[in-house]
Amino acid sequence: MPLLVIFAFVFSPTVYAFNLTILHTNDVHSRFEQFNAFGSRCTESYAQKGECFGGVARQATKVKEFRQKYPNSLFLSAGDYYQGTFMYTVHKWKIVADFMNQLGHDVMAFGNHEFDDGIEGLVPLLENVEFPIISCNINASREPSMKEKVPPFVIKEVDGHKIGIIGYTTPDTMFLSRTGNLVFTDEIACIKDSVKLLKGSGVKIIIALGHSGFPKDIEIAEAVEDVDIVVGGHTDTFLYTGTPPSTEKPQDEYPTVITHTDGTRTLVVQDFTFGKYMGFLNVQFDNEGNVQNWEGNPILLDNSVKQDPVILNALQPYIDKVSSLSTQTVGKTKVLLRGDRLICRMEECNMGNMLSDALVDYFKDFPTNYGWTPAAIGIWNSGGIRSSVDETIGQGNITMEDIMNVAPFSNTYSTVELKGEDLYTMMEESVSEYDPSAIDPPGKFLQISGLKVWYNTDKSPFQRVSKLHVRCAKCRVPRYQDVDKNAIYNLIVPIYLLNGGDGFKVFKEKAISVHNSGILDTDIIQTYLDRHSTITTGIEERITFICGGPSDEHNSTTLKRQIRSYVRMQQKKLTKLHM
Repeated sequence: MPLLVIFAFVFSPTVYAFNLTILHTNDVHSRFEQFNAFGSRCTESYAQKGECFGGVARQATKVKEFRQKYPNSLFLSAGDYYQGTFMYTVHKWKIVADFMNQLGHDVMAFGNHEFDDGIEGLVPLLENVEFPIISCNINASREPSMKEKVPPFVIKEVDGHKIGIIGYTTPDTMFLSRTGNLVFTDEIACIKDSVKLLKGSGVKIIIALGHSGFPKDIEIAEAVEDVDIVVGGHTDTFLYTGTPPSTEKPQDEYPTVITHTDGTRTLVVQDFTFGKYMGFLNVQFDNEGNVQNWEGNPILLDNSVKQDPVILNALQPYIDKVSSLSTQTVGKTKVLLRGDRLICRMEECNMGNMLSDALVDYFKDFPTNYGWTPAAIGIWNSGGIRSSVDETIGQGNITMEDIMNVAPFSNTYSTVELKGEDLYTMMEESVSEYDPSAIDPPGKFLQISGLKVWYNTDKSPFQRVSKLHVRCAKCRVPRYQDVDKNAIYNLIVPIYLLNGGDGFKVFKEKAISVHNSGILDTDIIQTYLDRHSTITTGIEERITFICGGPSDEHNSTTLKRQIRSYVRMQQKKLTKLHM
């Protein structure tokens, strides 16, 4: 009871001039439907166990609840609603505009992924949303279709109080996405300029809403004293005060508080990613617009939060279209693309070759200062290959269902800089648990493009790479050469491995830089199939075993298993035809 009395006193509106509630999300990445703990599709089994999170229907429930309870509220997005699911791949900007409008967002900042479909894929969003999308450090003067569509800030009036909201976006967007003729400038400089204009208009409460990452959010809070709250994104940072409600470990408190020399404070928040949580910050200001008190934490959107039936009903046509498109033909193969786990987890497989080639092919269109590509090396972990494509079925047609069967995990890919010596470590990690007689080999064995490796797995772990060649990127004629252990190489890696998946440590410990593209694996494969209409990828001696490789006995056993599996599959198809 005493706690309740104190709480009522501290947050009494008679003590302070104004209460403002901020609801916020960042890096939702098109998780319109609920998803499992890994951000992937919520299957029936996960749903029955109550192990699904987020989705726009749960967001809608919470927004309605909070709007009713806290009428002085704003719902903000710190960017990156685009990209990350097959739902987005199919529906693009339209589904983003539709549900952001239905949820009642007040303001959004541009994330780097909003530019992934180029200017032409962003302008329709700007023309169809019912709220402003802002950034003070994007100069659109050389991009006519966006020239009048990028306000640096907006002023929202809440209960008679003017709230200035300034947008910002990481300048790295120029290198991470397709930004046309847009120019990105320094965030802090433009925020300071905007603050002056807002103060001159009588605005006392200022929020910086942007997408540059938690370290930059802290920089902004420290450098611009007149900013009261920073609502950020880009680094998927989980902040929490107290005991977290799920598996995420907080990087810092929510909010993270920066205290200035004059005693004023700036509050910094993010709410993780995918919309698993909804950020909730209740702030009290004095008559001068200074932060005086606050409460809040990210709210976990688990199965205890009901999904709004109106939003679920509105989502269903989008789901139906995605389901119907899964049978669409997107490519053709003249060869058996072998994705069997007992092949791809033990040796070079042609499905792995095609998938890793697809990575390099996709990223070659990204900007580079010199050479034919910014990244000549593609890495696909064999555990991320879940099926084969049989060229004798359906006249060799490859469907979206085939792609989703091969790559069902909704992996996204990042470009990573590693020194040459760390490329060796990466390949050593690939075979650190290698056992040629394994019945169920681990999925950490890497399929590669732009590398050639020679293994001797008779040797002890981390002494097994005998030789490693790399394809040059900064060259006019691509060729293979010895890896220079002191040189820096750019490679394309699944975010699963970057986060330590399959026990990989080299990326967390040795990466010089990481740029998460957010591009979905199925998008990359589909683009490759569009460009290379008929696939004939084979075995190209990218991976060679000097000693200790797959034994004849193992290969014989694998082939027999594949034959039995193939026969069972054909029998099932014949059964369906005669039903």
